Amino acid sequence: MKIIILFRHAKSSWKDLSLDDIDRPLNKRGKQNAPFMGQKLKERGIIPDLILSSPAKRAKRTAVTIANEIGYPKKKIVYDNDLYHSGAVYMLEMVQNLDDKIESIMIFGHNPDF
Repeated sequence: MKIIILFRHAKSSWKDLSLDDIDRPLNKRGKQNAPFMGQKLKERGIIPDLILSSPAKRAKRTAVTIANEIGYPKKKIVYDNDLYHSGAVYMLEMVQNLDDKIESIMIFGHNPDF
């Protein structure tokens, strides 16, 4: 049985309304909270076999920050463009199609499905 961890991005910024949604960054609180969450995951020994992220800037930044904290190589993070607009059905199909060697996955997203 696979372990699936859904992770919504840390708090994002609405400061620059001219930015496209995909380009919105984390705000100060998000930049502070993401490392803290990574430390808590590491303390609990939660290190997935695979980290997958939406291409949204805020999701990517959260994924990289968490990866750094838990000791997961950021070069191994997979960015899936389809995660940007997809929902639960896509994620379920994606997980069902993973290699059997992957027992745990952490998925970083940004939309309400997370």
